[in-house]
Amino acid sequence: DGVTAKRDANGKATFALTRDCYQGDLDPHAIGTIRWQQVTAHPGPPRYRMAATGTGQGGGRVVFAGGSPNPYNYDGIGYDGVPSSASAQVYSYAFASGRWQQHADTAVATMDHRGLIEYAGNFYLIGGMRDPQTVSAEVLSFRIGPFATAE
Repeated sequence: DGVTAKRDANGKATFALTRDCYQGDLDPHAIGTIRWQQVTAHPGPPRYRMAATGTGQGGGRVVFAGGSPNPYNYDGIGYDGVPSSASAQVYSYAFASGRWQQHADTAVATMDHRGLIEYAGNFYLIGGMRDPQTVSAEVLSFRIGPFATAE
């Protein structure tokens, strides 16, 4: 999921969240070719600037953490003028089954991430923002699992 951009009647850009989710499959014989297919949306509301990374845990999946339900500018204030709130939710998408799984929330709600790293079975969110619109230099660690058995 993510953000759509549109122009209003005056030509001003407006931003809104969308639940649309896509998976891109790279063609190994034509590296510039990506085959996009729409997949089901994760079980929560759409989020802006979630952290994400791939992992081999749970049979191969991508993990998403944090973000905000309100698109915002660099200062954490939404494009609609409303302060954006951070999320503690964590989801993963299993490539083999095409299913989403919700995991335990992180200890602290975060947003404004550009990345997420995995090391020795743990995931690490570095920096970002906390509520209310506070830039953080902290490192937040979390784990995912157990994994759904219907994969």
